[in-house]
Amino acid sequence: MKISNSKALLLSLSAALSVSACQGGRVDDAASADGPAGLDHITRSDDGEGAISGVVDSGLYRFDGDKRYTVAAADRRSLEVVSLASDASYWRIHSLQPNIGNYSCGDAGLHIELQREGMPLLSTRNGGDCQLTVSQAGVHALRGYFSGRLADDAGRMHGLDDGEFDIVLGEVIPDLDGDGLSDADDNCPFDANPDQADADGNLIGDACEPDQDEG
Repeated sequence: MKISNSKALLLSLSAALSVSACQGGRVDDAASADGPAGLDHITRSDDGEGAISGVVDSGLYRFDGDKRYTVAAADRRSLEVVSLASDASYWRIHSLQPNIGNYSCGDAGLHIELQREGMPLLSTRNGGDCQLTVSQAGVHALRGYFSGRLADDAGRMHGLDDGEFDIVLGEVIPDLDGDGLSDADDNCPFDANPDQADADGNLIGDACEPDQDEG
């Protein structure tokens, strides 16, 4: 995890979030009684554990460890679940509207990422696509379903089916610069840097570190 200069505060907030994630919460809004339009093949899970999962290239990738729920803008949320087994494995859904309805990747920055340890990052931002439905929405909860195609860095497509997310948290971590990364994870929380570039490896992002060649 990359930590900014506000290290103590962010670590404290992150710890509080992890505890509240385990405790869960209540969804205020009722779920849609009907299945998502156009996504009849999406399967549902009522295990209540809270996670993001999906079948990619016929393999199920479910992470329900360290749950994150961030505010990327006034009307956008970003979800992240990092595997308990490895920080190098995670699901992310960026810039999702917190309202019941159907959405498509590319709409106002909405995109999905899957990172598996030792494997290339798969993302709809690399040329893939997705259809996503929010079936339940509350101040601290988002639940829904998705499908589509994820692309790797070489542009190869990977089928994504049976996706679902179920995130309930007692607290929400802000994303002050709106780059889709929680302030607890952002190595440059006041300057947008979604790539988290850190050339000298000092845990301070290049976007907010003074150019050492200046002087």
